Amino acid sequence: WKDGAEAYYGVGVEDMPNFAMLYGPNTNLGHNSIILMIEAQSRYINGLITPVLQARKEGKALSLTPKSEKVKEYNAQIQSELQKSSFNDPSCQSWYAK
Repeated sequence: WKDGAEAYYGVGVEDMPNFAMLYGPNTNLGHNSIILMIEAQSRYINGLITPVLQARKEGKALSLTPKSEKVKEYNAQIQSELQKSSFNDPSCQSWYAK
C-alpha cells in the first residue's frame, strides 16, 4: 500500500483471496463508536465466509476476491466524499487531520 491503502468497504483487498479485515482503510469514524463499524464489517465478513465454508464441506474450493474495478470505483467515491468533509478543511484541528 505504498501509494495509499485501499479496500472494498474497508474490508476486502484485491489480490488477497479469502482475506478480510476489520477497521481497514477509510473506516475510521469521527462521529460515533468504532464498534458500530466493526459490527457492520463482521456481518459483511460472515456473509463472505459462509459460502467458502459451504464449498469446503462439499469438497470444493472457493476463492473470493473483490474485483479491481469495484475496489477502484468504491475508493474513488469515498475520496470524492472526503473532499467535501470538514476533515479536508485546512482549518480543521481534529486529531484525525493532524
